[in-house]
Amino acid sequence: GVPLLNSSLKMVEWIYMTCWLKPIFEKVSQDDQPPLFVLGHPRTGTTLLHSLLAQDTERFTTCSTFCAGFPHYFLSLEQIGKRLFAGMLSPTRPMDNMQLHFDLPQEDELATCLMTGGRSSPYMSLYFMRDEQDYRPFQTFRDGASPAHHVTRWTGAFESLCQ
Repeated sequence: GVPLLNSSLKMVEWIYMTCWLKPIFEKVSQDDQPPLFVLGHPRTGTTLLHSLLAQDTERFTTCSTFCAGFPHYFLSLEQIGKRLFAGMLSPTRPMDNMQLHFDLPQEDELATCLMTGGRSSPYMSLYFMRDEQDYRPFQTFRDGASPAHHVTRWTGAFESLCQ
């Protein structure tokens, strides 16, 4: 059931990306601007900064809430998916009452967490606080803190999302 649906949707996404989006990808690949990463601890203003940067659509591209929630299918299912799942999304975030909808910028780490099945994400320590020490290696990939296969898995998910 579900694996067949996922495989079918992935095939639709691949066809969409290779046929219709190829000219856009070629243009983007010519971009020589270095990326800008917004990093910080929770409650330090990173969401505000991210939202302000996202308003400059000429220079910045951000991951939307829909993209972060559906990282494998957001390109092909965005229009219909937003309508299908509109009633499931709260109008505000539960932790800080900030506005929430599918078109707002979202942390790409949510997408990479889903893409790796949660196996290589620092977010897992937020979801499973009792097991926080098990997920501590994912807080940094520097100095060999994480096993190489986890670094490879997370990097592959992030690169796939960016493509």
